[in-house]
Amino acid sequence: MNQGKGWVLIEAFFNTGENRFLSILSSRRSPDYVKQYMEQKYIDSYASIEEKFLYKKQPRRWPYPSAPYDKKYPYVLRCGHEPLFIAMYCHKLELKGGNQLYYSYKYFKGERHGHATFKEMVECVDVN
Repeated sequence: MNQGKGWVLIEAFFNTGENRFLSILSSRRSPDYVKQYMEQKYIDSYASIEEKFLYKKQPRRWPYPSAPYDKKYPYVLRCGHEPLFIAMYCHKLELKGGNQLYYSYKYFKGERHGHATFKEMVECVDVN
């Protein structure tokens, strides 16, 4: 059943290829809000207490700030480094089998003849 739109936040481990579900945020949230949320969640999960104090005082000095994968399309965001937090603005969310979240989003491929081109992505992650 289609659950509508929203931001899906996952944790990607490149060494193992594992993706872990973290959160769903309202589709009404702006990319800037999602970036701040991702940074704080990453810092809460992985930063030492010294790094947390540094971030509190000087957030721009944080070495792994959240940012769009492509500046022209701010609806796929990243934050951190091994693991990497990834947020995608999804136009279709479906829960299947009780614990499989299927999410569809667009990925910016580039421009062709002055128009943006996108690739439709459909992925799945366990929510348990």
